[in-house]
Amino acid sequence: MNLRIPTLTICIMAALSVNAQKDTTVPAFGKIRPDEIALKQCEFDKNANAVILFSTSEVYFSFSYLNNKGNFYTVTEERMRIKILNEKGVGQGDIHLLYSRAGNLEKIKNISAQTYNISPNGEVTISKLDNASIFEKRNSRDQAEIAFSFPDVKPGSIIEYKFQRETSYLRSRNWYFQADIPVKLSRYTVSFQNELEIATSALCTLPVQFQDQSRKDRQIRTYVMTDIPGLRDEPYLSCIYDYLQRVELKLLSAKFSGSQRQNLTPSWGQLTDRLNQDNDFGMQFYKNLSGTEELDAQLATVKDPLRRMKMVYNYVRKNMACNNRDNYLAEEGMKKAWKEKTGTQGEVNMILISLLKEAKLKVRPMLASSTEHGLVNMVIPDYDQFNRLLAHVTIDEKVYVLDATEKYTAPGLIPHDVMYSQGLLFPEKNQPANVMNFGGDWFDIWDEMQLFKRIVIITADVDKAGDLSGQASISNFDYARLGKSGRLEKGNDKYVDDIYGKHYQGYKHDKLQIENHKIDSLPLVEKFDFSNTLPATGDYRYFKINLFSGLEENPFILDKRFSDVFFTSRQNFQIFGNYTIPENYVFEELPKNIQLIMPDTSIVLKRTLSAQDGLLSVRMSVEYRKPIYTLDEYEDLQEFSKKMYGILNEQIVIKKRTRP
Repeated sequence: MNLRIPTLTICIMAALSVNAQKDTTVPAFGKIRPDEIALKQCEFDKNANAVILFSTSEVYFSFSYLNNKGNFYTVTEERMRIKILNEKGVGQGDIHLLYSRAGNLEKIKNISAQTYNISPNGEVTISKLDNASIFEKRNSRDQAEIAFSFPDVKPGSIIEYKFQRETSYLRSRNWYFQADIPVKLSRYTVSFQNELEIATSALCTLPVQFQDQSRKDRQIRTYVMTDIPGLRDEPYLSCIYDYLQRVELKLLSAKFSGSQRQNLTPSWGQLTDRLNQDNDFGMQFYKNLSGTEELDAQLATVKDPLRRMKMVYNYVRKNMACNNRDNYLAEEGMKKAWKEKTGTQGEVNMILISLLKEAKLKVRPMLASSTEHGLVNMVIPDYDQFNRLLAHVTIDEKVYVLDATEKYTAPGLIPHDVMYSQGLLFPEKNQPANVMNFGGDWFDIWDEMQLFKRIVIITADVDKAGDLSGQASISNFDYARLGKSGRLEKGNDKYVDDIYGKHYQGYKHDKLQIENHKIDSLPLVEKFDFSNTLPATGDYRYFKINLFSGLEENPFILDKRFSDVFFTSRQNFQIFGNYTIPENYVFEELPKNIQLIMPDTSIVLKRTLSAQDGLLSVRMSVEYRKPIYTLDEYEDLQEFSKKMYGILNEQIVIKKRTRP
């Protein structure tokens, strides 16, 4: 398996300009410049609703050596100014600042924020943020956020805020030059003592100014970017953070007074050992769960290991709810979570792993990162890169990846949000932690046999008045069923509107039936009646044969794309149809039978049509043979998709017979 590496990270230093000279000054807090007042549109991103005029971060690292112990301290000062260009940009005035609550080692303080509104005669009115409007919210045991909203924000407003982040350890977050709105100027400065060795990497494809200075006992590095377009959500985007222009920082070593330089970068094996000894992770697996008599009774009569695994998996899914999906640790403890029947994603799967082990199955804990959380950099050992705990089960040399918080994922299906990624494996319960390799024990979370598969069968008639009516049967396999299962909880009417409302306006749906909703090992089958008045021009009527497939609209219309295309899995669509027309109509010339193949053979479209005695038979298929297309491949994908969707959406034309 090839690692899924975003195109951005391949071009780490491609656009880096060393010691380039450019004015990077920003105005003082509260001093608004005439050009900022006059700004009505972002010249390099004209569709933007707001623009970041500047964002700055100054990181100051320091340490001291007392009582044979290194004491680390980090202070970060951040500042941002934003111009609101229209009504859609007003939401930029809602600010959320995340920080760690673990050990009370991080704090956010000295927040200042104010809104500037300009009258027609050019007078500036300042509305300051009241401290009483600043709220702290606990997201989990170890994470919280400071939230506030700017006062009096409207189109034309300029908003500005600054704050200070203090941490009692050497730690800096990545600095993102880019955002979801354009940025005119972004500057990142890091300052550290000569005794520290710190690596900073600019992961950018756009031009960067860089300056490295030495001042007495400190090193100062400054990165600046200008005129950065906003990175907006794109179809089939895996994780936006993997593609943002950014600087990543890593502490490598320190030279303490009177000692040799010490390596401060642990290996994956060392970090795994530590986590195995952590009360919130490894030590949880040594605790026994009570009250599992129902499961014990089920397992007592079953010897087949695959059936035993499914029993345990379904038992935990049925009995446990998840209250924090992005936490692989135990907040309150596995036993308490089991007693209360709710816990973090980590606690739920700790219970799963423990019960699988009790069922005499070969299971190992595995950490992973979800698609939205971003890719794991296996070169840099850091547990912040993970947000999922999974069960890695081996039966007859076949591996199953289980997440009991997935209520609609079959036990043989890899959870959708970790597919095509890397998992870090831990020893089985009661095995020594030091069996781990120095570089970590990794597992490729991928199964090429698992598909997004959908089969559509249509039987329909056109009546003499030109109205279409018929029945649809849609079978959704594997990942195709996942996107629909959860929506059924909202009721049939809401389900039909969510799935088919956008592309089938004017269609009426009736008698919806769902099969296998509760049996996740079988395809989810939808059956319903539908009807529609066909568009007409004179004696001609038109209808499309690509119905209810999910392939109605080409998602690749942008000429410029920032991210790779990530489908998660291979895909297969099959569309069958029988359409009957009345005696007073005839088929015009049918679209041609065709086979369209991508130059690298990774996508194949086939269409076969035949008509006889008023009956049109349709067979179409689309096969995506790989899950990822890089930016270098996007031009070919876009061109192919344009042709393919044109073929899929060609309409069938029928004409009234002329009277003799």
